[in-house]
Amino acid sequence: MGILQALAGVGGSLQVNASNATKNNSGFIGCGHPGSTNTPGTAVQGGIGTNTFLWTRVSGTPTYGPWKCSDVTAQNPTWRAPGPVCDNADSATEIWKVVATDNANGKIGDTQINVTILWTDLR
Repeated sequence: MGILQALAGVGGSLQVNASNATKNNSGFIGCGHPGSTNTPGTAVQGGIGTNTFLWTRVSGTPTYGPWKCSDVTAQNPTWRAPGPVCDNADSATEIWKVVATDNANGKIGDTQINVTILWTDLR
């Protein structure tokens, strides 16, 4: 291992930032398919190489879930409900964690976001 390679992997971790992912749709009916959430806009600082990502559900049991992640290894996935969502949901939020790994030096970092999917009956 070269000197630069050895120094690159020393100390610190990646800083990972992401926003909550939400989808709120509505219609003149009690239940519907809200569609997919926005992406979390995941950004990583403190690395020197490309990053790999892994998303996992930490907690939360939505009434009409669990939510389906489009790609658990994507930097910016979306989530959707497995079927119709109704406006009487007791819970509509899950907590998801992303772990980012710098492929060049092995540094890791993580953050958590809320994933919320809602349906509103407009009647």
